[in-house]
Amino acid sequence: MGLHKDIANLATRLAKNFSHSLTVRLGIALSVMICVPVIVLAYIVEDRGQDALLREKSAKLHGIARLLDSELQGILAAEGAAPTLTRAQRIAMLHKRVAPFAEAIARAYPGVGAGYYHRELDAILAYAPHGLYGDTVGRPIDASHPGRDVMLTATANVVSGSQLRGNIMNAMLPIVRDGQVEGYVWANELLDDVHAQMASLRRSVWIVMAACLLISLALITLFSIRFGHDVGVARTGLQRQMERAEQVAAMGELVAGMAHELRNPLTAVRGFVQYLQHETDPHERHEYTAIILKEVDAINKVIQQLLNFAKPAPQHYQTVQIAGLINDALLLVRTREVASRIDIVQMLDPDLHEIEADAEMLKQVLLNLLLNAVQSIENTGRIEISASAGVGQTLILRVRDTGCGISASDREKVFTPFFTTKRTGTGLGLPIVQRIVSAHHGRIDIESEPGCGTQITIELPVRAPAPPQARRES
Repeated sequence: MGLHKDIANLATRLAKNFSHSLTVRLGIALSVMICVPVIVLAYIVEDRGQDALLREKSAKLHGIARLLDSELQGILAAEGAAPTLTRAQRIAMLHKRVAPFAEAIARAYPGVGAGYYHRELDAILAYAPHGLYGDTVGRPIDASHPGRDVMLTATANVVSGSQLRGNIMNAMLPIVRDGQVEGYVWANELLDDVHAQMASLRRSVWIVMAACLLISLALITLFSIRFGHDVGVARTGLQRQMERAEQVAAMGELVAGMAHELRNPLTAVRGFVQYLQHETDPHERHEYTAIILKEVDAINKVIQQLLNFAKPAPQHYQTVQIAGLINDALLLVRTREVASRIDIVQMLDPDLHEIEADAEMLKQVLLNLLLNAVQSIENTGRIEISASAGVGQTLILRVRDTGCGISASDREKVFTPFFTTKRTGTGLGLPIVQRIVSAHHGRIDIESEPGCGTQITIELPVRAPAPPQARRES
């Protein structure tokens, strides 16, 4: 039954860890499934948004340039009335006519620079706002200026980079009259302003996406918690069913084992009693009565071991010298016949501390292990019993023999009640040992191979655990 309890506890821990890890994995998977598309979408929206902003800026500047072009129609035609003016006089006259239109455009569109370039005079006639760029009037543009390509090809263009005003986005529109390019008009905007608007757009996109991510992660967390709760409920129900199934299986094994152990003695008793009903010979009656008593003692032994197996957890803790318990157990095991064929060696740590335990139960553990070791050695052999300090406040007990060993399939069953490979065994020795060790909050391990002997290791806490009432009061 102790083995079934350990299996149930292990199943509980595995189910709990599984449900927890499943919830975590589900949360991570959902987070990745949502976060990755949202981040990709944010990148796409930001990229497309910047492209759209640049296209909108280009279209806006082109529109302003066309507006300025429409306002200036007829100005150059009126210039023919004064052909005898010098270049400087012509520039001054045209500037006086063009500048008001350029200034009106600049006032209507803050941050935008607008102007007009005369091809024949090779000079800027107006550049608004005049207060900022009026000193450029009359100056030619550089030979590498993109405005020359606009006039040469008669094709509108938008160029970003360092020009007369600085680092700008400049939309340039050629002025064509009667098939002749008379110059070009422009509308431009500082790239710093454009970049600032792009940064604002970028911040807006990522703020919205971050808010979506936070909301999504919050919903994922709530879903995962709910899912984990549902899994926990299902796990608890499943675990209860598993525990009930284990209990039923353990009870079935226990009943089957008891029936097997008691049937043979009871059959013998019944047979001899039936025989004695018709037997009058005193000698035979005495002989058969002795056999009946022997079988009854066998039944009583099984029942007593069963009671020991079902005994409640130890309550009589006291300070125990482990060396004394080992010596007491060896006195019961080391008979003359055993001493003649088996070498029993003690290996006790001289600095071994005392242990708080139920002395009688712990002695029963040692006695059962030593008897098993003796019975596993058919001819001659060796038994080693050792005690040493373990990690932390623990005690390590080991019983090793050079007996026949245990097969791998049988090792899985040695703690099952009534399982035994011995002809005269009841199969309750090791289950009782495990029960007592578990009641002391210890653990037991078994290592064995057929023909190589067996080693059983027990780890026990040095200090007895505080009773539940004491733990609550502390």
